[in-house]
Amino acid sequence: MKMFRSLFFKIQRRERKPLFPVIGYLVYFLIVTTIVTGVSFSKYSVNSPAGDTARVAEFDVVITPLGWSNDNISSHASGKNKVYTLTAANNGEVAVRARLVIDSSTVSNSCVVSPSGWFELAALGGMQNVTVSITGHPAGNEVKMRVEYEQID
Repeated sequence: MKMFRSLFFKIQRRERKPLFPVIGYLVYFLIVTTIVTGVSFSKYSVNSPAGDTARVAEFDVVITPLGWSNDNISSHASGKNKVYTLTAANNGEVAVRARLVIDSSTVSNSCVVSPSGWFELAALGGMQNVTVSITGHPAGNEVKMRVEYEQID
């Protein structure tokens, strides 16, 4: 019985051959395949020029003086009321908000600007006439004005 038992266990304990050669061949095949495909695809490449462009909208406000009403300033007698007219035009591609500011140190009496405060000029051709009425201004004295404007978002 001992003999039978030892024969039985020998049959049960069959030694397995290692799978290393099969796994090794698969690893070698994988490395060779990677090298071959890497070399074959390396000749194909995509190039695109790097760069980005953006247009900037033009900002162009033009102030055109139309002059004093009825006469030029030098012929006005001292103390007379004077009205000065100018046109603000927007030739730019963006809408702007503008206002006419009078230097108060150059005006002896009252000064009224119409329209008062900020006014809007539409893009590409927006226009606004602005009048300055000065009461009792001395003849020949200059009136300093400036136009402030900003882009409307």
